[in-house]
Amino acid sequence: MAYVYLIGSGIVAIFWLVFYIIRTDLRKKILLTSIIGGILGFTEIFFVPNYWNPQFQVIKIFDNLFLGSLFFAFFLPGFSSVLYQIIFKEPLFKAQKIKSKLLLIPPVIFLLYLFIPQINVMAFSFGSMFIGALLFYLSDKRLGKPILLNGIITFVFFLIMYMIFWQLFPSLIASYNYEVLSGINIIGIPIEELLFFFAIGTNFCLIYEILSNSKHTKYLKYFYN
Repeated sequence: MAYVYLIGSGIVAIFWLVFYIIRTDLRKKILLTSIIGGILGFTEIFFVPNYWNPQFQVIKIFDNLFLGSLFFAFFLPGFSSVLYQIIFKEPLFKAQKIKSKLLLIPPVIFLLYLFIPQINVMAFSFGSMFIGALLFYLSDKRLGKPILLNGIITFVFFLIMYMIFWQLFPSLIASYNYEVLSGINIIGIPIEELLFFFAIGTNFCLIYEILSNSKHTKYLKYFYN
């Protein structure tokens, strides 16, 4: 069986590297967003085996956490966060109206899963990010278009990638806990998985710019000088 997680991470990493090379003005955004995502990658322990349990080869760090999880969690946000800016050749967003405290809301909502474990953990994951993106939009409606389009572009990218993987790796199809899923799918791919990528695109596209409004950027001098 193939190392599906590492193959998927490698594909995203290639795009990540290309973006990092061609857009010098976005390098710090790509890197900081990826570091944040990499840290959040440790939440994989909540998803295994509740949401899924990989039936392909993995390199285990410990029982419910895999090396591929952390690689994917690192490269995915940095890659996704700049898709709109790469495609439409836009500079960093101006998000001065959005308070940095709003960035705390998605992780707090996600952690509610610990108190309501009966609900699918993935619903908390993409739901919390949707709420975060909505709050960003309500704070500055001028950013509604890039928020939405960045989510759509991320969604389409991973829809295509999963369509290919769905054909190549039957072990990926067998990895999901279908009992907790809605049963709604697109070409066999669970809608929850695709909504997660859409939510990543809507939420992470502004994290770097919003953090620039925080008084705590003094601790992130490398990224904001």
